[in-house]
Amino acid sequence: MLKYHYTVTEKEDKELQVTLDIIIWTLAICTLFLFFGKTATPFINNFINRYFFGIKERKNNHDGFDQLVEYKKSQMRGDVNATTSQVQTQRKNKNAFQKRVEQLFDELSKSGQKKELEDVRKVISLFDNLNWGTGDEIKSLAKKLGTKIGGKVSENQCSKILNKALKEDYLQRVPSEAPLNVETICQYLVPLTNITLLQESVQYQKKVLGVSLNQHILNQAIAMTIYTERNNINNSLDKVLSSSFKKVSDAQLKSLVLKHKSEDLKESLKSYISLLQSLNKLGKEKGLSDKENALKILRLPPTVDQKTLKRTYKTLVLERHPDKMSSYGLNELFTKQINENFTNIQWAYDILLSDLNNSK
Repeated sequence: MLKYHYTVTEKEDKELQVTLDIIIWTLAICTLFLFFGKTATPFINNFINRYFFGIKERKNNHDGFDQLVEYKKSQMRGDVNATTSQVQTQRKNKNAFQKRVEQLFDELSKSGQKKELEDVRKVISLFDNLNWGTGDEIKSLAKKLGTKIGGKVSENQCSKILNKALKEDYLQRVPSEAPLNVETICQYLVPLTNITLLQESVQYQKKVLGVSLNQHILNQAIAMTIYTERNNINNSLDKVLSSSFKKVSDAQLKSLVLKHKSEDLKESLKSYISLLQSLNKLGKEKGLSDKENALKILRLPPTVDQKTLKRTYKTLVLERHPDKMSSYGLNELFTKQINENFTNIQWAYDILLSDLNNSK
């Protein structure tokens, strides 16, 4: 068997050495550029931004934020070792109900009642979630409130409602003998949740009241519920129908929410909304044809069909019939307006029905 031997010449050996040198230097230069890019580029970038564009370097606040996160976590666990000044600042911003909860927490910690202690810990955690606008306890409360009222309550709405309840002492009426847990707080937030969603959610208005309203009529209905407790209905109507009426005060709204059960409040609002709509003038406008006036009175589109027309007319008759409104004990002025409106509703129905029959 033949063996072949190849001898590397001196020239080839030098060429190989040069190639290896090039590879090594290339790797070294790339490594140097990578290191330079990682370390020097931010400084160069900040220098250019500061002296050429006038943009100042943003300070790194991660350490402070991390400390805040850890502090909040420890607060939720109930093992905060805060300084005296921190405790004083926290307590200054807390209302009587929050202090009552914390006092109970301290008492239960000493007595060793684990279940009650855990319930109160969740309440403290719920209040603390308000600093973030979200959290497990906020999500849980929002879900519970949604179930209670039969609608959807978002985390943002839940935070807003709870903040308002704490700020304006809605929870002060929670009896001292009642268990302090999230379920109890949910129960006492239901009326405020109802009012808040009625004011803010068109979907909830349709579900509860059967109709979407402009804010002014809803405010008038809320005011009627308040005013009629101290005045007769005619005086109350004079107040809410005057041009000077805007809306009820926060104190009046709080009084309303605290006095009425949710279902009673809903029924009361429905009743006054129906009355206010019946008093809303439905007259004919000059310059419009009979058909245009009829469509405007019944609030129907020009393309209305007979089925929709009859359904709308039936609904209006049931809601705004003078006999139904007579139970309110209205004075002659208001009664006259209701009768005129009802007459115009009947007139509009006859006009549109005749138009539809003639077009066949």
